[in-house]
Amino acid sequence: MPLKERRKSQRVSVDWPAVIWSSKGAFSGGLKDISAGGACLITNTLLKPKERLSLYVAPDNHRTFRVDSKVVWLHVDCSKHNSSSCTMGIRFTKVSEIDRQGLEGAISNKQQAKETSHL
Repeated sequence: MPLKERRKSQRVSVDWPAVIWSSKGAFSGGLKDISAGGACLITNTLLKPKERLSLYVAPDNHRTFRVDSKVVWLHVDCSKHNSSSCTMGIRFTKVSEIDRQGLEGAISNKQQAKETSHL
């Protein structure tokens, strides 16, 4: 039986760089996909479920946005050249109004670009 989709917003595939601040300090990563409520983050630093972090994301041709988040799931793949690659789902917990508007605009632009490229 397929799992029921619990996301409130549709995710858009992206390849956006990010800087993460957590209890482990600052480190880099990237976003694989994003919606208004969360994202899929890829990094080499292992975080724990429910861990809180601040995410600084730099979408294509936009300013950097800050989003406070919480890890909701994670997957660790150690098969790639003996290094850990962590893929984790994060839920946005706090976003300023100006960052929310900018981020939603960047997501919308990315979605429109994908739709246009499929025509």
